[in-house]
Amino acid sequence: MSGAFDSWPELCPKCGTVLPLPVVGNLMVERLCKKCGHNQARYHTQQTRSADEGQTVFYACASCGFQEKEDS
Repeated sequence: MSGAFDSWPELCPKCGTVLPLPVVGNLMVERLCKKCGHNQARYHTQQTRSADEGQTVFYACASCGFQEKEDS
């Protein structure tokens, strides 16, 4: 049975929601964790505000997992 949104593979075939793209590797950056002091974090970006504003960067400490975000 095909869904109503089967023309674009990045959309959920049942509801049309945009599916997240697969993560390719671990994107790492030097960033001091405010919780444990570790100096490496994984990060990803996402457009959470209007298109004429910068992306939001999400960080997670590679050691303890503490998360924070930064609007760029």
